Amino acid sequence: MIENPFEALFLKLSSIESNTKILSEKIDSLSQESKENNDMLTIQQLSQEYSLCRSTIHKFMRDGRLKYHKFGRKTLFKREDIEKCITTKGKHM
Repeated sequence: MIENPFEALFLKLSSIESNTKILSEKIDSLSQESKENNDMLTIQQLSQEYSLCRSTIHKFMRDGRLKYHKFGRKTLFKREDIEKCITTKGKHM
């Protein structure tokens, strides 16, 4: 008996939709965890949370006082690195 090609396509599409939904839920879950943990901050977030002006942040970055990570055009800071920089009161690490 010949299989209907549309049924096979429908089954594959259903499988893809199911997998997409599972992956989407996992991504949302990881994104929510990341927001809750707040491990990485952007320059804007760092400026707002710690009441530092952007020029001070850039100076700390230039001087090597504050470690940072570049992802494309985005600059991110680990919270632990920020805390180290602040607790050393801006001295070189």
